[in-house]
Amino acid sequence: MFVKLKFKIIFFLITCSVTAQVGIDTPNPTATLDVNGNLRVRDIVEETNVAVKTLVAQDSVLVTSNEIIKSIPSKDIIESVLLTAVKGGFVNSTSSSINLATTYTDIPFDSESFDLNSEYDTTTHTFTAKQNGIYQINVQVNAAASISASTNYGVCILKNGTIVAQENFSNVTVNVVFPEMDLIVVTIPETLLLNLPVTPPARKTETLVQLNVGDTITFQMFSDLGATVNLSDNIIDSYFTIVQIR
Repeated sequence: MFVKLKFKIIFFLITCSVTAQVGIDTPNPTATLDVNGNLRVRDIVEETNVAVKTLVAQDSVLVTSNEIIKSIPSKDIIESVLLTAVKGGFVNSTSSSINLATTYTDIPFDSESFDLNSEYDTTTHTFTAKQNGIYQINVQVNAAASISASTNYGVCILKNGTIVAQENFSNVTVNVVFPEMDLIVVTIPETLLLNLPVTPPARKTETLVQLNVGDTITFQMFSDLGATVNLSDNIIDSYFTIVQIR
């Protein structure tokens, strides 16, 4: 009887030691093994099998979160520190036709060439930063046709709705008179060309800004034309780029 009882007690203690939480230098462990202090592992064996090494590297990496060791895919680790790089433009001429009914009008860039961190929304035409850092921002628009004369015509970069950079200058047209020319064989009468554009059709600006997580970048046209402007939908003419430099 005594032997049987002793066996039960030993079995119970072994079971408890296997299933219980173990604490080192802590009376109240909160994990299967809770170490309150430094952890040293000697003689770690390096994996030499190339196939296995590649698979393990792609699978997971041990990290600490809230003092708990966890696994996380190495792809997620790389992407978490991947610097921003975005380039976008217009899908077609329909989206690049902008009604300048108000002084400031959003530029509806609705196409992306690339967006490494998925930070630009082609529906809201808004870039939202996922990382704190310094960003280089560029924007350019080029009119697909002649633009009427106006006092103001330009492009802006906005951070959280506030202009941080812009290029804006008058769009000028002139009347040109070519005098009559006698070319012996034929006489070309005097010719009057009205409203001949003399300013470049492109507007562009760039800036460096510091962004925190959640900060937004948008782009706007600035004009007093009060009319519809058809911008070139070619990515080499009208586009924006956002690059995180640090």
